[in-house]
Amino acid sequence: MRVARATLMLVALAFLMGAGGDFGGTDAIAVIREFGFPVFVALWFMWRIEKRMDRFTDAIQNLLTGVALMAKTIDGLGPASSHARAPTHPPSHP
Repeated sequence: MRVARATLMLVALAFLMGAGGDFGGTDAIAVIREFGFPVFVALWFMWRIEKRMDRFTDAIQNLLTGVALMAKTIDGLGPASSHARAPTHPPSHP
């Protein structure tokens, strides 16, 4: 994800430098005019989606940490003695 963000920033910088080197508003319009509106929109969507993917990745990591913590807690709640627990299901009849 970080590589894609760096690549996107380098591409945007190269576009702006090719449009005159000055980072003013007229250069951004010249870049859009020179490279086309679809390219600009595609880059903008890539940037937006990457931000969302970063948030989703963080959320999934937090969920995995929570599940691992709950699993450790449940494992620690086992029987205190070394005796086996009695089965909780009814016995099978032959």
